[in-house]
Amino acid sequence: MKRRPTITVTDHAVVRYLERVLGMNVAAIREQIEDDCRAAVTVGASSLKKDGFQYHFEGRTVLSVTPICNDGVARSTAAIVAARNRVPS
Repeated sequence: MKRRPTITVTDHAVVRYLERVLGMNVAAIREQIEDDCRAAVTVGASSLKKDGFQYHFEGRTVLSVTPICNDGVARSTAAIVAARNRVPS
């Protein structure tokens, strides 16, 4: 059986797919994130916890949004999925 070649899909391509193929309003999502973060960024915060997510900033730029687990710690989505899929011993 032949292996299929690995390809890379950029974040830019994913955003354009969401916008153009799935019809998502990316501009409205961006505005919502700006509205949610404006006050925290204005006072110089490096992050904001809101509605179960942590927004991470560098200066006036929102870099990432990560889910917060039950223990209050922000983790990557991959780490959360891995923890959920672990079989208890």
